[in-house]
Amino acid sequence: MDVNRWLVANGYAIEWPKYSKGRYADEQLEAMDAKAGIWSGSFDLPCVVRGVRC
Repeated sequence: MDVNRWLVANGYAIEWPKYSKGRYADEQLEAMDAKAGIWSGSFDLPCVVRGVRC
């Protein structure tokens, strides 16, 4: 099992294309649509908080 895929799919992690090359984009969209995990509310993306390119 791909743990990263599971984390993104369940809203416990964010797909960051810089590193994943979009590998988990579909799972993130599904998590966002389902308002799973972090997608159930509002938050700032870590890259924005760190001041790096997302």
